[in-house]
Amino acid sequence: MRLVAEMKIPFAQINGLSPHNVRIADPDDDYTSLAATIDAVGQIKPLAVHGDALGGYWVIDGGRRWNAQALRVQQGRLAAEAEEIPAKIYEGSPAELAELSTAASLQKQLHPVEEFEAFARLDAAGLTADAIAKDFGLTLRHVRQRLALGRMAKPIREAWRAGSINREAAEAYCEAGDAADQEALFSELARINCENGAYGIRERARRNKVSAADPIARFVGLDAYAKAGGAIRETLFDRDDEKLLTDGALLKRLAREKLATEGEKVRAEEGWGFVVIHDEPDEPRWRELPERLDFTKTELARIEEIEATPSDYGSPEQIALDREAAEIEHKAILRKFSKTRRKDLGIVVEIGDDGDMITTRAVEIIPDATAHEPAPDSPRGPAPQSTSYEPAPLERARIEIEAPPTKGAGEIVNAAATEALAGVAASCGNFALALLVARLGSQWGADAGIEISGGMHFHDRQSELLQQIAQEMFVPALKICAAAPLADLSVAAFEVISAHIRPKPDAIGKTTADILAVAAQFADVRKRLFEAMDFEAYFKACHRDDAFELFEQHLGASDVAAAKKLKKAQIVGKAAQLAKDKGWLPPAFAAIPAQPEPEPEPGPKTDSQPTKPGRTASVEVAQFLDECCWRGDLCDPTPAKDVYAAYIAFAQEHGWPVLLTNAAFGQEIAALGVEKIKQRAGTVYVGLSLRDQPKSESFEAAE
Repeated sequence: MRLVAEMKIPFAQINGLSPHNVRIADPDDDYTSLAATIDAVGQIKPLAVHGDALGGYWVIDGGRRWNAQALRVQQGRLAAEAEEIPAKIYEGSPAELAELSTAASLQKQLHPVEEFEAFARLDAAGLTADAIAKDFGLTLRHVRQRLALGRMAKPIREAWRAGSINREAAEAYCEAGDAADQEALFSELARINCENGAYGIRERARRNKVSAADPIARFVGLDAYAKAGGAIRETLFDRDDEKLLTDGALLKRLAREKLATEGEKVRAEEGWGFVVIHDEPDEPRWRELPERLDFTKTELARIEEIEATPSDYGSPEQIALDREAAEIEHKAILRKFSKTRRKDLGIVVEIGDDGDMITTRAVEIIPDATAHEPAPDSPRGPAPQSTSYEPAPLERARIEIEAPPTKGAGEIVNAAATEALAGVAASCGNFALALLVARLGSQWGADAGIEISGGMHFHDRQSELLQQIAQEMFVPALKICAAAPLADLSVAAFEVISAHIRPKPDAIGKTTADILAVAAQFADVRKRLFEAMDFEAYFKACHRDDAFELFEQHLGASDVAAAKKLKKAQIVGKAAQLAKDKGWLPPAFAAIPAQPEPEPEPGPKTDSQPTKPGRTASVEVAQFLDECCWRGDLCDPTPAKDVYAAYIAFAQEHGWPVLLTNAAFGQEIAALGVEKIKQRAGTVYVGLSLRDQPKSESFEAAE
């Protein structure tokens, strides 16, 4: 291969890229900047081509330069026939031409530092940033970035050139200011052997500076900050619209003042007692009152829609949805807390991620237990306390205790569900154990709408075994339980489970409603719920729309119209009475069946048939056996129908609301170890006799 000539050739005689060119052209490559550079200073480096004037030339090296010239022709800045461009003409075999292309592509290109230093030399020679941008077809910001990198402190440029830091780290050092500040920061990080990560460098370089995109800057506003004398400068290596607020202390003071002003407006308009600014040095300990908010059906439906709407975090759509949800909650809080109660409570204000003020309402100050205690050696007692965030007077506190605030509708529904579930668990051991095993044994049991936790008061214990272990430590109690008969242990277990059932404190949802529906297989849950519901308190806590929804279901149009003229107390009384008369329950309980599902009667069973697993014994059945029956191998067999009749009489005598069927009674008594067999005279229980029947001779002899 040899160089034939170095000359200028018309652009029109160049056919395109040579098939021996090893570089692959990027179809997305932008040649605008290079074309502008050629316009400004001409094509400095010639193309490498092969071919001749007759057949045309092919570019073996310099494809980007040729494409930039083609762009100039397309834009009318180069006449293809008249103007010539510099080129070196080679001839050789295909292998030699490919070798030339490979060697050219492997030659070292300018390091970015050298490129930026070249721009800095142009600046030093007297060219302005505007002139350089115009000559090279670049944006002014692009040129300023390169000039800033070209003027970097020399140790940082050398570290970049040597590969000790990358471009992102070098750009971060530019945030420190001039070259002296940059070098000081570079030396400081080197001295403490700090990793040169771009994020950490930028954070140290900015120090007291704050990005205009930061929530605190967005909350205060650039105009307010500038009016207060704050300086703003453009950042070169962040988003195009980013600015940097250089006086962070001033910005924090303005934010604190604005929070105090805006918070005071909310306090005065809504009637709260005090304002707390979050994250302030003198911020007291506070807590939000854990009271349930009662949303209207429309509000709940909208909240569910908002939660189900997909949106990107921080997007305008997501911010708008969050604001709408906060406004719904705001209205519910004001309905929940009367103006009188608000005087003793307060609000906490802070800056949110989107630059808005976030207000947490209905908070109380947590008193410091040591705040008013004098030092042990102090004759003068404690130092005077701040008058900020004073607690309510003692007389007011006493009144609050004597007349606690009304429960929310959700709490009332939750309490009814708790009582109903506990009642079913106490009367039906099978449900109690099913609930316990499912809650503690399933993978997602902890996420269920039910909790099995808490403690039992001694006076609440009905089982003798529970009363026996009430005052014992764990190990002695365990030994007593281990020695107890299975029947006594089962009765105690069901009572413990029923006493510890707690639907989770959030409003009754689908999971809790499903649990109640399962309980309805064992007992009339709707009846228990109806008996447990405090309808007056429920409708008092609800929005009036809920009461009128009940009126529209059961009253005529004229009665509904007349009810709209009633006062709140009258509406509550009317709705509560109507609910009782119609057997109405809140919508959370709508899916629960009215009656338990009937249990199939077992078919004939021979002695050879295995006994199917049935119900676990209930507290009532165990009590019946304990008080009405003798147990033991010496007892004569007792007809099953007589035992069941005795159970029914015993249950009615004690006023039990749930009476088991004969089949269900047989399953539960079998769980307590009583065997049932079929004889010629009928089905009998073995090892069991009724106390009101004469004892057998063998039984009396054994006694």
